[in-house]
Order: sequence, then structure tokens, then C-alpha cells
Amino acid sequence: MTATLGRLGLLEARLLLVAGVTNHVRLLWVRNILRADGSRAAVPVDLTGWNPRLQLRRDGKVLADLSDCVALDAQGHVDIHITDERSSTLAPCAGAWDLLLESPQGEVTRLVYGEWVVTSAISRKELS
Repeated sequence: MTATLGRLGLLEARLLLVAGVTNHVRLLWVRNILRADGSRAAVPVDLTGWNPRLQLRRDGKVLADLSDCVALDAQGHVDIHITDERSSTLAPCAGAWDLLLESPQGEVTRLVYGEWVVTSAISRKELS
């Protein structure tokens, strides 16, 4: 019998991005705690002072480091906000991505990981 211990990350997700438009994704990181009365509660993780690392890779090569596009708050929100100017630098293709969060104590958590896909917008502003 084979047992599997551990996990690859807290959440596996496919990240879909459209080049040339503003892309926004919001996640909420909560921990399930056991209260003294035996009930459970989902409590947001205070991400004050944490540092994000988000990279898009293809064949092991970094195609884009989007760490500066990630904002964290005390209520457990993780906001990935990629402006239209920034996303226009992304060529249509696919690969692997993850989002690592480093705590103020130096502990690194892989919050989310998976496949990413960049597509082009169909509608464009025509030049006259």
C-alpha cells in the first residue's frame, strides 16, 4: 500500500489571462479553526507583512514575474491585478504558475498553483 503525505499547494487553479485587457482575480485565504465549544469557524489569515511571489513559467523558464501585481491585506484577501498595459506584454501561450506567500517569519506557503493560459482579446481599438 502506498500513502501520499503532504500537498502540492492549498489550491490548484487554472489562471486565464487575456492580453491587452485588465485582469483581476481575488482570492480569500481562511483557516478552519476549532473553537473551545467544539464548533468550527473559517478565520481569514492576516497577510500584513507577507511578501508574494507570482511567476508564469514555460518549460522551466520565467516568462513573466507578476509579483508586483499582487496585493495582500489583513482580511486574508489576495488581489492579483494585471493592468491592460502589463498584460499586453504577454504573448498568447500556456505554462505553469504558482503564487508563493512568505510570512514575516520567513515561512513560505504555496497558496495556489496550476496551469496558466494567455489569449488575445478579439476586439481591438483600431488605429485610424
